[in-house]
Amino acid sequence: MSDFLPDLGIVTQIIVVVLAFSVLIFVHELGHYLAARLTGVRVERFFVGFDIFGLALKKEYKGTVYGIGILPLGGYCALAGQNDDPRKERQTNAPDELQNKPLWARGLVFGGGVLMNYIFGFLVLVAAYMYGIPFIPPVLGQLDPNGPAAIHGFKTGDRIPRVDGQTVVSFEEAAQAIALAGPGAALDVAPPPPHAARPTPHLSLPLQGPGPNHLPTPPATASHPHP
Repeated sequence: MSDFLPDLGIVTQIIVVVLAFSVLIFVHELGHYLAARLTGVRVERFFVGFDIFGLALKKEYKGTVYGIGILPLGGYCALAGQNDDPRKERQTNAPDELQNKPLWARGLVFGGGVLMNYIFGFLVLVAAYMYGIPFIPPVLGQLDPNGPAAIHGFKTGDRIPRVDGQTVVSFEEAAQAIALAGPGAALDVAPPPPHAARPTPHLSLPLQGPGPNHLPTPPATASHPHP
């Protein structure tokens, strides 16, 4: 059972990626749909997901077939008079078909998807700033007294504000910066309060080369600011 648990994490990640991809495509196609409605272009089908083999939940409403396809990889918006192959477009005189609309209307329909993606991205950015994005601060947790971190001078509660002069705000950023830092790069270590109020609260340690020994080596004359 324990061998199967890591696979659950991978499966979950795949599902999240697929759902995120589907949301982005849905928003894009929604832009085409709204632009078509605004300009009077008839929408024949609007689907979330793809209805392969005709497998889908669908319902017709006011001349448009709405549905949810069995393959959750985006969706599509089929407009009257439009075809992926221009040679197969139905050239009629129906006023609600795409090719019979003026140039500005066709441009709005074709650009509606991109415009909607920009609007959606802006709203997501605003929400992220309003509610914040959770992250783990670059603070060390409980350390093994005999582990490499403790041996090299780290203590529980130490914060890593900078790696090689680069400010880091999350534990993930600190780990990436340490992995990418070259030999001799400085790793700044700040003790937790109340020690941070001391005149010399930071300890700068040089990093060794990459690999299992990519750990700070304490200078012979340096002492950790903890009591």
